[in-house]
Formats: sequence, C-alpha cells, structure tokens
Amino acid sequence: MADLLVSTLMSHYPADAALALESQDSIEVAELLNTYPERISANVLAFLSAPKQAECVRGLTDLKLLALLPHLPISSSSQLLLHITRERRKKLLPLLPLPMTLALKVLHRFPEGTAGAAMDPLTPTLPLGVTVEEALKRLRTLTQVVPHQVFIVDENRLLLGRVSTSVLLLAPRKSHIDDWLDIKSPVFSAHSRLEDYEQHPAWINETLVPVVDSKGLFLGGLSQSALMAGLHPLNEPSNSTVADRHNSGWVGMADLLWASLGSLLTPSKKDSKPPAGNSHEH
Repeated sequence: MADLLVSTLMSHYPADAALALESQDSIEVAELLNTYPERISANVLAFLSAPKQAECVRGLTDLKLLALLPHLPISSSSQLLLHITRERRKKLLPLLPLPMTLALKVLHRFPEGTAGAAMDPLTPTLPLGVTVEEALKRLRTLTQVVPHQVFIVDENRLLLGRVSTSVLLLAPRKSHIDDWLDIKSPVFSAHSRLEDYEQHPAWINETLVPVVDSKGLFLGGLSQSALMAGLHPLNEPSNSTVADRHNSGWVGMADLLWASLGSLLTPSKKDSKPPAGNSHEH
C-alpha cells in the first residue's frame, strides 16, 4: 500500500512528492528516483530545491541520468550537469542526443547567472528568404510549443529580426518571410547578468527575447520563466512541462494558450493577406 501511495504521488502530484522528499536523505531520494521511469523522476526532480537537486543528481546512475535529462528543459539539464564531476560530465555529454549535446556545450560556455547560461539554445529559427509556405511547414515539425515569434537569421546565424507566427498564418503562402520581417525587437546580450533584465520593459509585450553574442550572432531565446528560475533557484521550481507551468504567471498561461493554437498550423486552401497595419507585433 505504501508503495502504491508513493507511486501515485510521484506520478500525478510531482510538486507534492518533491515537497515530501525535500526533508529526506538525499541518497535515499536518489535511490527512489533511480527506480521510477525517467519521465516521472524528471517531473519530481524539477520541483526539488536547487541544493536538493545538486545532492540527488550525484546519486543517480549514469543510465538514469542519460534517460532523465531529455525530459527536462535544456537550462535545467545544464545546471544539473554542473553538479557532477568534470570527468563524469565529459563522459556523459557525448552519449546524449546530438542536438542536446551541442546545446549543453553552448550553455556551459557562460557563467552561471548570465543570460547565456539561462537561455534555450534550441529556440527555433528560420533562414531569410524562405516562403511563408515553407516557414509554416517547418513550424509544423516542431516538437515543442509553437513560439509566438520566430527569429530570422542569415547563413552565419546573424540575427536579422523576427516574424510573428500569427502573421505567418494569415500571410499569402507564396510570399516570403522577408516581407513580414520585424527588425525592431529587444535583444539581450549572452554575457549580461540576469539581474540586468529582470525589470526590462521587453517583458511587457514579449514572452521570449533573443540572446546574441558580441557579434550579434543568435545563440538562443530567453523566456521570463527561465530568467526567474535562474534568479531565484531556491524559491522557484527549475521548470517542467508547459502543463505544469500554467500556475507560474502570465507568461506561463500565454504559452499554454498558444499551445492550443497548434492546430492552426495546417496548409491553407486560400492565401489570405494579413490586415493592413498588422504586419508586425509590438
């Protein structure tokens, strides 16, 4: 009966399970996480405090850690890997899926507490010059939540601007995204401290801000929820799925509502041009 209660709690109420495990011995918690499917373990681990996460991750087996990390946001995975030895990290990184390995290597280039360390390097981008039809086709293949804005880069990944996804849905399919490009958008520096952006006016209208290096090359996107988690790791869950984040505030709710619009990303039988004056979002 006790095992059934623990299983139910961890499977359906990960935040409550994490709260209950917070005061338990970290070695025992790690042993418990080792015995559960990686998705369940990842959800519970995401709600543990940062110090508890650091202690528990050292007790996870290599196989469990490799299976668990892809179920966490990339910024959370990056922070967890910093709590294991350099030798173990070097051994595990090449064994993860290649896109994740490359993203983690990018994040580990930046000091903790910077925009570069908290961003998502896997933020979708589109190359300049593609048609709206091709852009929507690429967006339909995304496994993550469809972004409100898609960042546009050149062949060297220089950030050129952004395009509103809602505009793409209404734009003529044969037109090019260049016609709807918005070049007036906020940009964050990867080397800047997160504190510099906590009260930034960009958050009034944006849910995701591009992060660039000193040359203006696109590195990833920083969400407000990731920024707050980076600023307050002891008070905030490190992150979880979109559904689990719906109580985290306006940005989380916006992401959840936008996810429900994914069905709109289907080929249109008729080309329709966006209403005049709505080609950009501000």
